[in-house]
Amino acid sequence: MKQSRLYYDSALESVDLAIADSAFTHKQVASHLWPAKKPATAYARLKACLNEEKDEKFSFEEIIEICRYVERFDPLYFFEDECSHTRSQPRTPEDEDAALMREFISHAKRMDGLMARLEKKGKF
Repeated sequence: MKQSRLYYDSALESVDLAIADSAFTHKQVASHLWPAKKPATAYARLKACLNEEKDEKFSFEEIIEICRYVERFDPLYFFEDECSHTRSQPRTPEDEDAALMREFISHAKRMDGLMARLEKKGKF
C-alpha cells in the first residue's frame, strides 16, 4: 500500500489520489458508490464529482464510503491538515474489539431495560 502524501492541493485531489493509489479502479469505485446506476453513468458521475468545474459534488457520506471501500484515507488527512490537526492513526484491533464489546454491553443493558418494562406491562 502506498504511503499518503504530505500535502494535497485540494479536497478533490485527495479523493482522486485515494482511489488512484488503491487496488481499485475509478470504475469499480463508481459502481460501488452507485450500484443502481449503469456502470458508465456511475463512472461519468464520479468523474464529474472529481472535476471542480462541474456542478456534481460528493456528499460527505460518499467520501467516507470511498475511504472505507478503497482503504485509503487521503481525504481524512487533507481535512486534518486543513483544520490544523495532527494526522490520526487507525485503531488497533484490540481497541476496535474493546469498542465493539462496550457497544454490545450497552445495547444488552438497554434490551434488559426494555424487556423489564414490557414484562411490567404484561406483554411477556
